[in-house]
Amino acid sequence: MRSLFVCLLVFVGTHQLVCLDEIGQCVSLIEQVAEGYLGCFKDIENTMLPSKTVKSIPDLTLKKCQQQCQGYTFLGLQYSNECFCGNNLNTDRYKSVPESDCNMQCSGENRMCGAGHRNSVYRVPF
Repeated sequence: MRSLFVCLLVFVGTHQLVCLDEIGQCVSLIEQVAEGYLGCFKDIENTMLPSKTVKSIPDLTLKKCQQQCQGYTFLGLQYSNECFCGNNLNTDRYKSVPESDCNMQCSGENRMCGAGHRNSVYRVPF
């Protein structure tokens, strides 16, 4: 049986991220928060970040999506190879969901890139 423990409690805006898992995954979450990670959110028909959509990106990485979303405030990684950009994050309509809902690995790196109608959301760096 795997040993479970709380390793991180961080407040990002109004979102509370809690990591309950093994140390490797907790370190990964700490790194994501440092990169502007805001959490996993439920999307509705790909309308959460509608300003720009790029699908079927070969070898998608966070950096590739950041490049696509320059000039926007937020980005969403979805379905392992999709990138969404936008300036508003409506958390009343698009609810935060458990991290386990964003369970598809990016096609180009060892990072979670959302899932079907689930966005791994980040702030776009300036």
